[in-house]
Amino acid sequence: MVIKLLVLFFAIFESSAGWCPDVPPNTLSDLEIDAECIILFNGINMDGWEYLRPLDSNWTIKDGVLTTSHLAPNRPSGALTDIATTTNFTSGIFKFEWRLDAGGNSGVKYYCDLDALYHETPNRKRSAVCPEYQILDDKGFFPDSWYPNRTAGALYELIPPYKHKPLNPLGEWNCGEIHTDGAYTEFWMNGALVVYFNRHSKSFREAVLRSKFKPIAQTFGQTETSPLVLQDHGQAAYFRSVKYCPVSNLSKRSVSY
Repeated sequence: MVIKLLVLFFAIFESSAGWCPDVPPNTLSDLEIDAECIILFNGINMDGWEYLRPLDSNWTIKDGVLTTSHLAPNRPSGALTDIATTTNFTSGIFKFEWRLDAGGNSGVKYYCDLDALYHETPNRKRSAVCPEYQILDDKGFFPDSWYPNRTAGALYELIPPYKHKPLNPLGEWNCGEIHTDGAYTEFWMNGALVVYFNRHSKSFREAVLRSKFKPIAQTFGQTETSPLVLQDHGQAAYFRSVKYCPVSNLSKRSVSY
């Protein structure tokens, strides 16, 4: 039984190492089914998701793609809202395909304490404050694109991605993954490892203290169960094939972060 599980774990890892899975969007491959993965976004409706701020829908679904629309000139910034899964998770692998238009900015967040609000408005939640897999038009969103720790694939504000990351051209789909095992986390982009860190390490805490998250440094990223959160930053962003696999293939590299 143990050998079978190990085979499944490595198979599910290898199936996504290098390209997006060769299956229709918002479906599971045979390997993912065997590994008991689940689909978090069904491509049809918002079942299994909640808005962090009650408002008229800014998230739309068309042709199996979940989209947050561009911030129109008459749309107040207070109308922004992240969305979160209604289920909490622990360790495992999150998979998601994403793309942007020119000037796009979004993110995928985990280890989220939804009661901790950095972008706080009276009596309302808007933006989950937690470790974020940054999604960005690296050439067209300023000033974030000037800072490596705010570019696509970064642990936003804290750790820059590998400089040779395999980011696809603007408008094409990218395959992102967040691998978690306790305090250890890896970010993957199109089959390549781009960031890894230990959120309980001293250097991680020091990085948080140097960041704009300093006011909530003691609790930032320290929850042990969390929903998966998709960010509404005010620019169009597109998501599909959002999945969770309750397995872990982390190599647990010896790192300072």
